[in-house]
Amino acid sequence: MPTSDLPATSLSHKAVVGVAWSSVSTAGKQILSVLSLATVARLLGPGAYGIMGMATLLLVFISIVRDLGTGTAIVQRPSVTNRLLSTLFWVNSAFGLLLSLTVIAVSPLMARFFKEPQLIPILSTISISLWLNSVGIVHNSVLLRNMQFRALAIADLGSGLVGYAVALTSAYSGCGVWSLVYANIANSFTSTAVYWIAYRWRPSAEFDAQELKGVTKFSLNLSGFGLVNYFARNSDNMIVGKVLGAVALGNYQVAYNLMLTQIGRASCRERV
Repeated sequence: MPTSDLPATSLSHKAVVGVAWSSVSTAGKQILSVLSLATVARLLGPGAYGIMGMATLLLVFISIVRDLGTGTAIVQRPSVTNRLLSTLFWVNSAFGLLLSLTVIAVSPLMARFFKEPQLIPILSTISISLWLNSVGIVHNSVLLRNMQFRALAIADLGSGLVGYAVALTSAYSGCGVWSLVYANIANSFTSTAVYWIAYRWRPSAEFDAQELKGVTKFSLNLSGFGLVNYFARNSDNMIVGKVLGAVALGNYQVAYNLMLTQIGRASCRERV
């Protein structure tokens, strides 16, 4: 059995520890966000962030159906078996590869829509992050199910720190918008690596269609909600990028991120 049920007496302790590690993770990410805006954004300028913002619109849309809701299903099921986890791992790995290829195929359409030719090589390269995230879905979900918040916080902070270091180093080297591309891939690789190290389960060569069918209905409903939520949250970025261009979108997103940083800091103070 790859996971074990938590004793009822330990739930309160786990919850308290979870809040503490969540606060540490949130505060750390806010600090990294401020550092990034103060250093990387200054070096690259709004144009690079605007182009990356255009690419992110497609990546976020694809990510909605990245795991088909299977990660949440793992967390919520009363019990999980090695056979189920292996089945979901192979499904997510194959689907992540398919999504990466889809991003590559769609990149010319995105470049034409935004009138930004650089999107073709950028999307083709950054698509690897979708597959990297997909092979970490099962491990991340089991860590969350087992309330191993320390490992999750380390993954969040570690990947954020590595991504920031890569972005800053690349920006100083004159890589331009590619600094953000390299940082995105480094972030995905680091978080997935930490998940695999923290939860040492490895998939077996087995597949059960019945186990997969058992989580399909729940996961598809969850993905449907994500699609609706995507357009509600990103329609403004689409309009700004399409009508005003990369520089305007970059300025818009940097300002928006500054606002989110302030909200996050206020949230941390409330928790304390």
